[in-house]
Amino acid sequence: MKNFLRDGRGMLSQAESGPYFLPAKKYAKSSSLKTFDTMLVHPTAIVKNFVGDIFRRCTDVLRIFNSKTKLIALTIFCVLFSGLSVFPAFGQEAEGSQLAKRVVGYSVPNEFWEKEHLFFIDGDTIRQSLAQHKGKLLVLDFWNTKCAPCLSQQSEIEFFKKNNPDDLAVVMVNSIVSKDRLKDVTQLNSNKERLNAVGIPSIVSIVEDEYLAKLFQPGGYPYYIWINRRGIVQMATFRNLLDRSYVAPFLDGPRL
Repeated sequence: MKNFLRDGRGMLSQAESGPYFLPAKKYAKSSSLKTFDTMLVHPTAIVKNFVGDIFRRCTDVLRIFNSKTKLIALTIFCVLFSGLSVFPAFGQEAEGSQLAKRVVGYSVPNEFWEKEHLFFIDGDTIRQSLAQHKGKLLVLDFWNTKCAPCLSQQSEIEFFKKNNPDDLAVVMVNSIVSKDRLKDVTQLNSNKERLNAVGIPSIVSIVEDEYLAKLFQPGGYPYYIWINRRGIVQMATFRNLLDRSYVAPFLDGPRL
């Protein structure tokens, strides 16, 4: 637990020296590359694509010039033009209000803390933001009502929440991409037999979420996003690490 609460400095250093965070839709407008969503791009790939772009842009035009001087001049122009059209995209957000996918080593946007979500709290709903958890280790626990492991982990998660109330917050997130709706969560919450079997009294979760799913794009369930006290995404896992039985060397038990 102490390692999590140290802000993951070692992980952050590795992330900062690794691949670049490239919102590439603006770049794709001025290049022959296929338009793609914000993603991680390795520096080597960036150089290769940039050089390839220059070649494709200029080859056809250069063929019509016989003069060596004109050829050299036009080559310089093409290089400068390509550089101006490509490099301003680095470090910028994609155009419009589209959400950038956030990955390990990068801060969540300011609106992440300010946006209000629909919370389901033991049968009732209320709208509130995540601002109250700012400054803690915040774990977003993406789940759905048909995911048995999602529920079976809640008793262990609750143990750590109760023992670290000032340092740790875990928020369950049920998104519409999981095909669940409010009625599905309500139905599960009324099934006390199932909840008692996994050691949780009731469901407390964000429901009908769209924003967080777009931001972090869970690829399966359960899916955990770990955001440290500085608002930096520390890691993303499919395994709950808030588990007293899951210790180094972090090997799962035998399959039943």
